[in-house]
Amino acid sequence: MNLGFNTSGNSQTSGRTTQAILGLGCLRNTKGSLTRKFKYCNARDRNVVFQCVFNQPIPTPCPSITLANIATFNGTNWLLNGDTTILACQTLEIPAGQELQTNHFTLTNNGTINLRGTIRNAQDTFGNNSVIINNGTINVFSTGTIVAVDSGSIITNNGVVNNSGYFYCQTNGVINNNANGKINNNSGAILRVNAQGTLNNNGLITNNTGATIINNSNSNGNAVINNNSGGTITNNDGTINNGGNDNGDGIINNSGTITNNGGTLENGSQGFYINTGLITNNGFFNNDGGTITNNSSGTFTNNNTGTISSDGVIDNSGTFYNNGGQISSESATNNISGIFYNNNGGIITVQSSFTNNGAIYNPTVATTCGIGTITGTITGNLPINACS
Repeated sequence: MNLGFNTSGNSQTSGRTTQAILGLGCLRNTKGSLTRKFKYCNARDRNVVFQCVFNQPIPTPCPSITLANIATFNGTNWLLNGDTTILACQTLEIPAGQELQTNHFTLTNNGTINLRGTIRNAQDTFGNNSVIINNGTINVFSTGTIVAVDSGSIITNNGVVNNSGYFYCQTNGVINNNANGKINNNSGAILRVNAQGTLNNNGLITNNTGATIINNSNSNGNAVINNNSGGTITNNDGTINNGGNDNGDGIINNSGTITNNGGTLENGSQGFYINTGLITNNGFFNNDGGTITNNSSGTFTNNNTGTISSDGVIDNSGTFYNNGGQISSESATNNISGIFYNNNGGIITVQSSFTNNGAIYNPTVATTCGIGTITGTITGNLPINACS
């Protein structure tokens, strides 16, 4: 449609279209022009008038959110009233000493949760699965705890979890860190998988200085971390403890990437590292009675700042690089498909047995890949005095 409208402040009109109204905020600031702005932008709602005159949208007010808005206090804890979504503009505060139980409902966070108390994701009353979906940010403070416990209890992270407290799953609870998910485990924090719990990682987990990841069954049943093909676990001067309890196994299945940068990997007597991806050790790997299995598609690299101390089992069917690092091994097997490179000043100390049914490349004279040193007896195929 055409409107009689001009910017000169007089009574003349021109055949301007409604598109001209979209430029009202650019009109010159005269009494006549402003009068006509309000004339053609007239509405009862002053927000609509403002939007029309100045060509700017009015932001929708963000409603506040508190525990009392979404849950009922039962005298001890807060029970979620129903399926709840925290908007992108909202921040939910859970104070120290306060516990929110999802109570067989789904809590979806698109905004921010500041957690100084506890979120317990569990089947506390009869009903459907208890689910937390994080698309925003969850800040777990030093006094904070977030837990998934019981069958059907799932925490799914598509956003960011900054953990400075306690984040764990147990007894059939599941944590899914999806492709865009980031878990930052900070100083003093614990990220834990207990008996019958499972952590599936397809995103990024960073374990920083002074932080700990524990994959350890403290009762019957295994604790399992699946670091899948798109997943990355980076240990930056932190500690990862796996399988240190005799009541059940700690199993780390890696088809993604695990990198230890100056930190410590502890693999206890009930610990299993099963690798079909990439593991790189630039720190200390203590295989204390556990088992390291590097399968045919797996690559394990121990660099010049890396030390592997093993009185457990090392079983290699893939590619194993000791690239200037040190390996002290009680029992090791290099299978038919296994290739073991010991070069660039690498040192292997055989404490008891090392059976070689594959190929060990160990140059003993100066070459383009340096030299390697093997102390102790290798049975089976003799090492090859070459780089590859």
